[in-house]
Amino acid sequence: KAVAQALIAEYEKYSTKDKADAEKAAQEANAKLTALNQISNEKYTANKNAIQAFNEANTNLNGSLYMQTIYRLTSNYYVQDFIEGENVNYTNDDATTGSAYSRGYYKYTANIDAINKEITDQTRNLSVNKAALADAYKNLTKAVTDAQKKFDDAKTEVDKNTALNELRIAEGNLRDYVKPLETAVESATTGVTNSEENLKSWNDILAGVSGDNATAYATLITAMDNAVKAQLETQIAYNKASHNYSVQNSLAYTLQSIADGLADYDQLILAQKQ
Repeated sequence: KAVAQALIAEYEKYSTKDKADAEKAAQEANAKLTALNQISNEKYTANKNAIQAFNEANTNLNGSLYMQTIYRLTSNYYVQDFIEGENVNYTNDDATTGSAYSRGYYKYTANIDAINKEITDQTRNLSVNKAALADAYKNLTKAVTDAQKKFDDAKTEVDKNTALNELRIAEGNLRDYVKPLETAVESATTGVTNSEENLKSWNDILAGVSGDNATAYATLITAMDNAVKAQLETQIAYNKASHNYSVQNSLAYTLQSIADGLADYDQLILAQKQ
């Protein structure tokens, strides 16, 4: 009993107001923490959507006919530029600072002059191969015509027989003579076909990186720039919201720990009286 009285006397020296104030402060801090957590989640979702929009813009850019055409070419026919990301510093609500880095991407510019040169060269090659094909046909036709004329020009039966014998004797030589001419025709025909295909391919390439396709690519580049800027803004907004939540979380934890650590003297006195 004496011990209880002594403890009661000691406890009465202290106030429970400190603990009540600490608990109130902790509750208010936790209430703010809930609101900041919601804001942080909203900013996270917005940033996630912005990242998805960036990825979609990048997919659209690389899937364009302009880029599909560029992928067919060697580096001699385009210029590749890396649009580097930007490091941006920002200030949080509590005056602390942070930084965020925007995303980079590749931009391509077709070398129209080099492509036009290829078209000019292929046009010339086609003309040369067509001329070679015409010459090969002419030479082959002349060989056959000359052989026939030699027989037709024979005046008498004896001459015709002689010419016929000569033609028969010369048949082997004639075949040997005609064979390379036929080969030349085949080679020239292949040359023409290849030149036509190459010319068509380069004309298709020019169409893929010029006119409406070049305009569409420029529009996609603008969309990519906008997506990069938007994602940087949402990243900074999320970073700030996350920072605010982190600071408030530390404060709430500290205040709750203080409140939990303070003794409830009214309860202690009541316990001694029982």
